[in-house]
Amino acid sequence: DLKDVWVPKIGFEYRDKLKGKLSRTEYALRLGYLYYPSPWPQMPEGTTDIDNDAHNFTGGFALGYYPKKRLHYIGIDYFWEYIHLVERRHEDLSRNPAVITSDGYVIYSGFAITMKI
Repeated sequence: DLKDVWVPKIGFEYRDKLKGKLSRTEYALRLGYLYYPSPWPQMPEGTTDIDNDAHNFTGGFALGYYPKKRLHYIGIDYFWEYIHLVERRHEDLSRNPAVITSDGYVIYSGFAITMKI
């Protein structure tokens, strides 16, 4: 009983090069947002699936260097994401209380090393 969902996304990136002796180095700052409506219908009982609607806020920073020799590019990226799960209520008549509320948040981040040879 899943339904098709439309996921609007918006994001911004600012890129620039450093000046002076570091002119072969560039950086990027990134911010983004998306709203994820759950494809799951309202459940009559509890479920192990994360079926809440969600607001996702993302960000990141990249630093890249362009050496002169065989290695064309080397960079490091850092990203983070905060996911706010919108409150959702379930009814499970076999439980007391019969209404179960699910909400919360998820936070994760990481690094990536990239290179072009």
